[in-house]
Amino acid sequence: LFRNSMLINSLLSSSESLYHVEKKHIDKLESCDKDLIVRLFSVPHTCSYESIYLETGCIPIRFIIQGRRLMYFWTLLNKSDNELVKKVFGIQREFPSKNDWILTVQEDMKSLDIDLSEETIRKMKKQAFKKLIKQKLKEKSTEFLFNLKDKENRSKSKKLNTFDFQKYLLTDRLNTRQKKLLFSMRTRSVDVKTNYKSMYKFNMSCRLCKKEEDSEKHYLECDEIINNIDQSIDLTQAYYENIFSSNLEDQIIIIKIYDQIFKTRNKLLHKKEACIKY
Repeated sequence: LFRNSMLINSLLSSSESLYHVEKKHIDKLESCDKDLIVRLFSVPHTCSYESIYLETGCIPIRFIIQGRRLMYFWTLLNKSDNELVKKVFGIQREFPSKNDWILTVQEDMKSLDIDLSEETIRKMKKQAFKKLIKQKLKEKSTEFLFNLKDKENRSKSKKLNTFDFQKYLLTDRLNTRQKKLLFSMRTRSVDVKTNYKSMYKFNMSCRLCKKEEDSEKHYLECDEIINNIDQSIDLTQAYYENIFSSNLEDQIIIIKIYDQIFKTRNKLLHKKEACIKY
């Protein structure tokens, strides 16, 4: 709601009627969109593009613009022939030239697999056409994001298998800190070395025990953490793969454990750094 009201509606004001919108323009708009989402979840900007949309169920801006343009197309088709904007539209349709708005609409129709004549669209009820557009935008967004996810070099999003607003973001059984932590772990944006291999490629060992790679999974077995964590935490229920489970109960159990693990880790690291400085 915040994204739609404070960002999308202000950024995309009158975007449906803009001419010659290029990829570079879309990229700038989407960089603002990503900036908002990564700030909301307190993750680095290196969080992958597809991860933030798969986890939040947000439609990328490129598709929102297409949807708005097609709804304006419906509006134009239903305007009176005497209106100036309808006359301009008619001339474009009859004598199209490079970068004309009508050509962009035709490209939108093709890319969204909408094979309907102008007359059919004109006769459709507004809500029926809007429903069709929303369905097509969801389908094409899903296809686009999963194609990105499945590329060989997109390892950070490979375990995300749904495109929807995740249930853990809605539950009142987790606090905001825990939701942010689960988001960052699912998108592999949490501060562990294996998530940033290019940065730590010459020293991947655990910051605490130095025995294994510094990874999310290792923290469940790290001696330094286990020996210092609150003994009431039941690590026998800690299954790392539940981070990516579709079962909310499994997610709640594991992230509450990891919440304590990261609190313990950060305290130990802070103490260690203080000793080094001293």
